[in-house]
Amino acid sequence: MAAIAGICFFGPATAKADLILSVQSVTVNPGSTNNGLEVALTNSGGGPGITIASFTFGLSTTDLDIRFTDVTTSTLNPYIFSGHSIFGPSLVFSPIPPPGVQSLIASDSYDVTSSGFTLAPGATVGLGHVLFDIVPGAAGGTFSLTLDSTATSLSDPDGVTIAINTLLNGTVSINGTVNPVPEPAAFFLLLTAILLIAGAGRRQTNAARNGRDSAP
Repeated sequence: MAAIAGICFFGPATAKADLILSVQSVTVNPGSTNNGLEVALTNSGGGPGITIASFTFGLSTTDLDIRFTDVTTSTLNPYIFSGHSIFGPSLVFSPIPPPGVQSLIASDSYDVTSSGFTLAPGATVGLGHVLFDIVPGAAGGTFSLTLDSTATSLSDPDGVTIAINTLLNGTVSINGTVNPVPEPAAFFLLLTAILLIAGAGRRQTNAARNGRDSAP
């Protein structure tokens, strides 16, 4: 009976929200403009939904060939504050240019005081559609898009910070080709073969000429 009473006392564990803020990975071409990628928020947990009244996210890359140009509410997933955005359609956009880094900070708030959007379990919404250009002649490769944990946050209608469980960074892959460079050993072998062939040809020519000159 005691065991049964203990089970009844504690009851089933209450499922909690598990919030994941992620950056989309994309592939683009050198010299391309108005490329887009999504910053999204997912509630992968259970229990009641989470009501969000404002958000901020910071995003950066170390590749100077990637140039951020804007952040809008035109997201692939439903925008979190669709119809209730204070700053949309172009969100507050703040470039921060420390040497060697391209970065931005974007944010928005629900336009009804003491209210917000409730993110249900299993749902995903967009926080921003990030636009960027690629410099002509940019080197090919895959480059990280990093969320800045100190500049990324969620708040409830009372202004209390909502914990984000996971930050998932993304990448920008720039198409490009690298001209193959012959290995030094292979290059010298090829050069030696060419010289040997050329030398053999000269010897044959000289032998034929000497044969004509010595004929009676």
